[in-house]
Amino acid sequence: MTNRRFGFDFHGMIDQNPSRYSMLFDKILDQGDEVHIVTGAQRSHIMDFLKINNINFTYIYSITDDLLNRKLNNYIDEKGRPCFNEEIWNSSKAKYCDLHKIGMMFDDSAKYAKYFEDINTIYIQH
Repeated sequence: MTNRRFGFDFHGMIDQNPSRYSMLFDKILDQGDEVHIVTGAQRSHIMDFLKINNINFTYIYSITDDLLNRKLNNYIDEKGRPCFNEEIWNSSKAKYCDLHKIGMMFDDSAKYAKYFEDINTIYIQH
């Protein structure tokens, strides 16, 4: 049997109720399925939070890290964060989910939904 793959956004989801997601992710992982954290945040910025809150996962996909690694044009905002072309940014979660065959993606933002319309990932805004 093929394992199922679930995607979860970090900001507005995992960070809002870490104990709930820790228990949920453990149940998913215990079933042999995968938990992918699909986020705009840089991996290095959320790892301590995940460790402190005992949140286990299969993989983290960071839009920021991916786009920086691809050396795409960006600028630094007033908070010191790299910012990219909005269309490239907004479509990145769907492209990752499609490429990695994520069955369901849970996110708190409606702005990504349209990019999931033509792929096999079910987008669930929570």
